Amino acid sequence: MLQKINRYTHGFVAVPVILACREKGVFELLADESPLSLNQMVEHLGANSGHFQVALRMLESLHWLSRNKELKYSLTAEAAIHNKISEDILQLYNLPIQSYLEGKQGNLLGRWIERSCQLWNLDNPLMADFLDGLLVIPLLLALHKHNLLADSEDKPLLSSLSSTVQEELGKLFLHLGWADLTAGRLTITELGRFMGERALNTAIVASYTPMLSRIHDVLFGNCLSVFQRDASGHERHIDRTLNVIGSGFQHQKYFADLEESILSVFNQLPLEEQPKYITDMGCGDGTLLKRVWETIQFKSARGKALEQYPLRLIGVDYNEASLKATTRTLASLPHLVLQGDIGNPEQMVRSLEAHGIHDPENILHIRSFLDHDRLFIPPQKRNELKERAHLPYQSVCVDDQGELIPPHVMVQSLVEHLERWSQVVNKHGLMILEVHCLEPRVVYQFLDKSENLHFDAFQGFSQQYLVEAEVFLMSAAQVGLFPKLELSKRYPKTFPFTRITLNYFEKRPYKISHAYLSDLPALVDLEVKCWPENLRASTHEIRRRLELNPQGNLVLIIEDQIIGAIYSQTITSTEALENVKYAQVPTLHTPQGSVIQLLALNILPEFQARGLGNELRDFMLYYCTLKGGIESVVGVTRCRNYVNYSQMPMMEYLKLHNEQRQLLDPIVGFHVSGGAEIRGIIANYRPEDTDNLGMGILIEYNLRDSALHSPGDRKGPYINSAIGSLVPKATSATKENKTVADLVKECILKVMGSQRQAAYAPQQKLLDMGLDSLDLLELQTLLEERLGINLSGTFFLQKNTPTAIITYFQNQVVQEKQSDLAPPVDSANEINTLENVVNQQKIPQVTRVVTEQQGRKVLIDGHWVIDFASCNYLGLDLHPKVKEAIPPALDKWGTHPSWTRLVASPAIYEELEEELSKLLGVPDVLVFPAVTLLQIGILPLLTGNNGVIFGDIAAHRCIYEACCLAQHKGAQFIQYRHNDLNDLAEKLAKYPPEQVKIIVIDGVYSMSADFPDLPAYVHLAKEYNALIYMDDAHGFGILGENPSSDMPYGYKGNGMVNYFDLRFAEDNIIYVAGLSKAYSSYAAFLTCGDRRIKTNFRNAWTAIFSGPSPVASLASALAGLQVNRQEGEQLRKQIYHLTHKLVTQARAIGFEVDNYGYVPIVGVLVGDAQHMIDVCQLLWEYGILITPAIFPIVPLNKSALRFSITAANTEEEIDQAIKSLKAVWDLLQKRKALPCKQEENILKH
Repeated sequence: MLQKINRYTHGFVAVPVILACREKGVFELLADESPLSLNQMVEHLGANSGHFQVALRMLESLHWLSRNKELKYSLTAEAAIHNKISEDILQLYNLPIQSYLEGKQGNLLGRWIERSCQLWNLDNPLMADFLDGLLVIPLLLALHKHNLLADSEDKPLLSSLSSTVQEELGKLFLHLGWADLTAGRLTITELGRFMGERALNTAIVASYTPMLSRIHDVLFGNCLSVFQRDASGHERHIDRTLNVIGSGFQHQKYFADLEESILSVFNQLPLEEQPKYITDMGCGDGTLLKRVWETIQFKSARGKALEQYPLRLIGVDYNEASLKATTRTLASLPHLVLQGDIGNPEQMVRSLEAHGIHDPENILHIRSFLDHDRLFIPPQKRNELKERAHLPYQSVCVDDQGELIPPHVMVQSLVEHLERWSQVVNKHGLMILEVHCLEPRVVYQFLDKSENLHFDAFQGFSQQYLVEAEVFLMSAAQVGLFPKLELSKRYPKTFPFTRITLNYFEKRPYKISHAYLSDLPALVDLEVKCWPENLRASTHEIRRRLELNPQGNLVLIIEDQIIGAIYSQTITSTEALENVKYAQVPTLHTPQGSVIQLLALNILPEFQARGLGNELRDFMLYYCTLKGGIESVVGVTRCRNYVNYSQMPMMEYLKLHNEQRQLLDPIVGFHVSGGAEIRGIIANYRPEDTDNLGMGILIEYNLRDSALHSPGDRKGPYINSAIGSLVPKATSATKENKTVADLVKECILKVMGSQRQAAYAPQQKLLDMGLDSLDLLELQTLLEERLGINLSGTFFLQKNTPTAIITYFQNQVVQEKQSDLAPPVDSANEINTLENVVNQQKIPQVTRVVTEQQGRKVLIDGHWVIDFASCNYLGLDLHPKVKEAIPPALDKWGTHPSWTRLVASPAIYEELEEELSKLLGVPDVLVFPAVTLLQIGILPLLTGNNGVIFGDIAAHRCIYEACCLAQHKGAQFIQYRHNDLNDLAEKLAKYPPEQVKIIVIDGVYSMSADFPDLPAYVHLAKEYNALIYMDDAHGFGILGENPSSDMPYGYKGNGMVNYFDLRFAEDNIIYVAGLSKAYSSYAAFLTCGDRRIKTNFRNAWTAIFSGPSPVASLASALAGLQVNRQEGEQLRKQIYHLTHKLVTQARAIGFEVDNYGYVPIVGVLVGDAQHMIDVCQLLWEYGILITPAIFPIVPLNKSALRFSITAANTEEEIDQAIKSLKAVWDLLQKRKALPCKQEENILKH
């Protein structure tokens, strides 16, 4: 739900930027000369460097540009779609929507709505949604403004509008899923209602329409003219009224969370020591101050004694109009307003004194979303600026001339800004709500889940100075301002990135800063004082840490002396530390990793009794929590006192507690008290640590789960039962000994946060418990991760209470327990199987005979139907060149040379194998007469009588039978859950490395059209010394190398291995494919690493005792490969286009279609098997021939219509198929049997 709004708002900002760059030649320039630096492009294009850098950052966040270590940019394949965006789309910015809704503009939106329904003629759903944003956002805001999305018995949806407008908007609403047509009446859906309720989420973006309409001038022209004020002093680049409305709507959530910090102050005793004043710098219209007053008055101890201990509100703002508005808002409350600038807090104090306030130490300072909107003041501390220049800051800030402010300059300006505030902050502290930018790689990773793509862009264009959350935190720490962590909040709460922070800062007698190279002597001295000689890091190692990860090493400073330091590096995963040695740890550093490894924490011995180690640790953990893309913090620590207990195993020692129930060992206890869990013991980690017998203790801080636990309520250690191995993370409710109900409740409470948890009620709607759209997005992600599922974006529209969610998942668990890893048909279902086979005979085409074929139409009992049951994807069965190649081959070889390949091979075999080898890029292949013969011959040969086959439960039936045959001959056959790498890894881990292990998978799964994550399979196979055996029957001929936005399937059709840019031999993949699909030829093949392997495979019993493939098949395959070289890309483009159209239109009708790669096997879910006979009869009447997928091929409640699309199908035939599906939907709707959207299976381990 929120994902779709994010896409609309992304597009509203990104599309004009893209078009301006295209018009100026940015993409053309980079295509010709990349990589290029910012300065090179600015010089070539005459761009405004600051604004242009904002645009480049946006394009990098879309992954249209890549940036190398020298900060030079290159185009990626994704950028090619820019050519498909129509220039006239920008007309949507200036359409008179208000007049249109009044019926004065005729069919103003007709052509735009038609293009939206056609997905803007794009094959890219993301970009289609982006373009929809330009159409939808102005319309949505106008409809919301006039309450035109209301729907009731008395007033049907859109009924107050003219018939023309009703007709146009009705079509759009049906297309977007905002409305349904029931008995001829348009009714709003839950999705439509949600969009209406969240319309103001788009208001801030829409308020920048004037600026976006002139984005070409912003980037390449007279940018100053865009930001000038008019004669009345009003801003020209923004609709400030709309901006204020949108900001107010979105900020309410954060204002509510501010209450907890306010109450922490005004519930403290004694009351006389509480603040006497609350000052809001940048008070706006005074709404926040009024809300704070009401919180204190009605919810706090101070509120009961306001007469005895009065409180005064002080609103400070630079804008005179804001001060007048605040005066009106606070008219009935004790208050003062005065003009002030956030950049000059000392002047504010002087103004307060002029108004009779001579005790500024009694002020509590608050402010919201203002620090990034201050005026830029150039930094004055040149030495600090010079040190900071070496830190790789990512923020992009623009000065008032449109030029780029170097990131380190802006950060130093921020530090000095906060330093000025540190001089006026007193014992009552400073509460700050602030918004932050994200690095481009993090934006791209969470594109649908964050607002940053569009928000960072329009903030940057309008000279607002966003920095990352951790940069803001560090800037405050460098001047002695630190957040009270128990009151700190970040948004989103659970995702590994931070857009907004709420911090209650207080002054402390120390500072924390990045460690610079100039600190090296002091750091070496600190190391000497903290560690025995055999365990010290060398000067070289400390320098390496500072140079490789300059923002990951912090120092704690008191009175200009370095008292402590903490070092870290970024690694790929916790598992990377398994079996590693201390000397190898530096090699694990990777800048793009998602795990931070703490390397050391040192505090001068004479300061260790002050608790500064705890302070530095907790600050570092919060700093890491705020960093985008970071999932957890780990470390390998040691025990201080194990040397006195070495007679017992380390594991037993780690369980010992003192009288205070704390871990006996102070070092390990230090980490556990801070929230760490013990993940395991690494043997021989550091041999020189003789006190610990060389062992290291692996610990992990789970940053994302920490939101559930306050510092005083942290979990105890989680000890692994086996020395020398790691504790695997639990991946399901059952593994954590939690019921589904417990887990769902825990996830909901986590998203609600401590302040709102009292509102939890099992039967209460989530929205009524205070969860907003962002909370629901976080809840969706949490449930997906914890339960191993995928949920639709509209899941919570139907399952909108905790009870409904729990019931749904409990039902899924029951279904999984009933069907988990069952063979395709078991004995308990024999009666149902027979019944369904009988029922299949009633489906029209099952028992009838095809008597004629014309193109993709076939004649059955005098009835012409369109063939969507053929898997001849490339249409080669009808291709003239293929048919012409068969007679000459028959003349030469006859119909069927009868000798087996053990005796001799017809040369045509060798020709085909050579051509297939060239296409795939492998040394050799071996052709079999059929893929079933290949499977049942090769798999038992590979495993022998002692191997183990690990088979995906959804793999082809012929693979299943071949595995059963191998099992009969002595191998083991173990099935794992479909595409579940965790389940597979768990099973692989039970077998020794030297045992033969074969992982059997499909390329494209024929019943679901999904892919395996082949690179991940390769990684797992190498880890467990296993071989991958892939049957790519439905991928070969369709998918191929170098996929891009222009060629989503990739090129050449040379299969899934090349699609993922993997290597057959190096990655231990045996690749199998039949030629009966894409190449319409009765034969199959598998890859061979060399002639020796091929000879071995030729000894398979099905190769020895089977005759050769028919000559006609071998000739048609060879001719097909030639056609593929000449016409293949054109054919695949046609297939993709037709498939994409059918899939998107079927979804638009309402069907669930699990085909996100748009491969030409389209399964349209019908649901209950009892309706399939009538559904197929209806399709028959519409002239459609499909493959019905019913039990036992699929579960009883997952019956589907399988459409196979070929290059020989036409656009008109696809349109007829869509028409027939609409009829099917109407039939199911009348029967009240519409298929519910089935979420993917729960509890995948």
